[in-house]
Amino acid sequence: MVIKCPVCGTVYENKVIICTTCRFTELNKVFISQEDYQKWIEDVVKPFLEMYQREHKEKEELEEKQTKLQKKLQYKEDMYQRECAEKE
Repeated sequence: MVIKCPVCGTVYENKVIICTTCRFTELNKVFISQEDYQKWIEDVVKPFLEMYQREHKEKEELEEKQTKLQKKLQYKEDMYQRECAEKE
């Protein structure tokens, strides 16, 4: 049985309970009616999706800041090495 996470879209080939990508916990949910399914989407999936996207965006922004800081640090180290080489 193929299961697709409704939050991040990760596909699983077997029965899983928790998505290993986004940690969504209701992958094997069974619905009696379309109305139950729609209510679950609105009450459970959409709020989790919003939280997941917000956390993912914050993580990307943090990684971008770290990359910029690493580049600045590398530039300063390069300039210091150049200055030291010129003094010798």
